[in-house]
Amino acid sequence: MGDICESLLNGETTWEYFPFTCALCNHCTIQCPVDLHASQATKPLRALLLEVHPELRANYRKFRTDCKYNLFSALRAKNKGDIQNVTYIEGVADLGGDADHTAFFPGCSLFAYAPELTSKVSQWLRDERIAAFTLFMCCGATFYDVGFFEEFEEYRKRAIAFLREHDIEHLIVSCPHCNHILPEIIEGTGIDIVRLPDVLVEHDMTSGLEETLSFHDACYDRDTGVFGNAARGLFAQAPIKNMKHDGKNCLCCGGGGMVSMYAPDYCTYRRNQRLVEMDEVGADRIISTCFSCVNSLQRGIGTVPVQHYLEIIFDYTVDWGKVYASVDDLLADPAYEALCADEEPGLTA
Repeated sequence: MGDICESLLNGETTWEYFPFTCALCNHCTIQCPVDLHASQATKPLRALLLEVHPELRANYRKFRTDCKYNLFSALRAKNKGDIQNVTYIEGVADLGGDADHTAFFPGCSLFAYAPELTSKVSQWLRDERIAAFTLFMCCGATFYDVGFFEEFEEYRKRAIAFLREHDIEHLIVSCPHCNHILPEIIEGTGIDIVRLPDVLVEHDMTSGLEETLSFHDACYDRDTGVFGNAARGLFAQAPIKNMKHDGKNCLCCGGGGMVSMYAPDYCTYRRNQRLVEMDEVGADRIISTCFSCVNSLQRGIGTVPVQHYLEIIFDYTVDWGKVYASVDDLLADPAYEALCADEEPGLTA
């Protein structure tokens, strides 16, 4: 890793592909005797290479969630009937107490790909007088991880202004990646982050499922395991089989690091590695705490069903065939292509 970094910093081009094919999963960190995190070097290297090769920026445009029109915002708007009608918050401060200052933060993959499931969770949080609002904004990982550091800082300022405008003091997050990145967004604001699996456990929203389960742990949960452990607590009656690599040793789903936008073959290779383990573990189904991981794994060919924990808890099965058809339809729409031609910022007043 050090040799590669030194080579790139010295202007050599032999390893220029490397930063953009790193999954940012930090799996190599568990073998590192001094606990070096590869992603802490990879992201700055990406930023440097984007300056050297600005033509690469276009590869990631549709996932630039700092821009008003991106894949997630436009897909949600399209599902509501108009791809230009992008909104970022729903709800009314009518519950009283902390709930009127609390927002559910589902993450862009969940609200874009599974709007009905997102609505079910949002409604439960309102019914339980936990959260009055739902936010349809991104933690910024989709472009920050690529190396768009200046854009992330501008987005961070707009996000803080937006949260303050709506008097949000608490965020309930369902995604380990959001849980990892959001502290950088809200640093210094006093806003606190609450993990949705913990809320579900506290309110006895557990599953009586007795099938044999195995858990696909998210890479950004590797250090603490807080999402994975809480999610396992939601399925206390189900026997659990561990895959060869899980917990701190988990393998990437293939979707990590936005690699599919640069080198789809790397993404496919990693996904297939994980799917082999899933097929071998002997579970009836695989549960993941990360909706983006489920999305990536569904794109492969495995024999064991893969679902997000919220699908089970809220009794809703995502129709991925319908999701992918809707995405393809959006990407083929000339009107959407035209909207993506500029970089109009999102989260503006």
